[in-house]
Amino acid sequence: LSHANTYTARTELKGGRLELADGATTGSGALAISGGTLASAGTVESEVTGPVELTTNPTFDTAGPLRLSGDLATTDRRVFTKTGAGTLTIAGTWINPPAVAGQFRHQDGTLRLAENAVFELSVGPNESPDEFSLRVQYSTDYTPPPYRSIVLEKGSRLSSGGWFFSSPNNYSPETSGWSLFDIVVNGGLMESTGAAYGFIFGDQHAMKIHIDMHGGEIRSRPDVWSDIGTRTPVRWDVDGGAEV
Repeated sequence: LSHANTYTARTELKGGRLELADGATTGSGALAISGGTLASAGTVESEVTGPVELTTNPTFDTAGPLRLSGDLATTDRRVFTKTGAGTLTIAGTWINPPAVAGQFRHQDGTLRLAENAVFELSVGPNESPDEFSLRVQYSTDYTPPPYRSIVLEKGSRLSSGGWFFSSPNNYSPETSGWSLFDIVVNGGLMESTGAAYGFIFGDQHAMKIHIDMHGGEIRSRPDVWSDIGTRTPVRWDVDGGAEV
């Protein structure tokens, strides 16, 4: 799609690739994804304006900026995969059912929550790192991109049953350089709700993490442990807000 669309009917993506480019929009009806990839291209933000219904594990390939303005509807565990160096913005309410574990695999680019948006994931029944809801980790034959980030705007909430950030064991900064990850909190809430772990930042190799807070809050349960900067550096700047 390359233009703004005004139709109100439901759109079904069952396979292949649906790509929005340079400011394109879907209609106001629901986008139902049961297969395939939702993609974006260009330099102007494109937009899915209606709600998103999922009956599969979706991949969002954002070579260009993409905004998901509607709410999420799903009744089962979903594994969300973010690829592409562009920005994926969630502007609605996205809640994976609390009775099952959801997972977001952040492989490239930026995940951004717009003002007052909600993205909530639970953790698996074993609460092991393999079931952490928000993962920045790859197989041993995958070289991470040089830069990724998460941005939380005012009033937004990114809630995960556990956070696990690392790079492959065999990825060497001496030969390939560092992988950089920024977390920018502009008045939002970054929350870990798991009962076994809180935040695992920089537990493995070759990733530099920068947390930059401008108001807002980073919070985990008071009875869990977190691992911050054990093997790779973590820089934490606080300019207003609270860290708990």
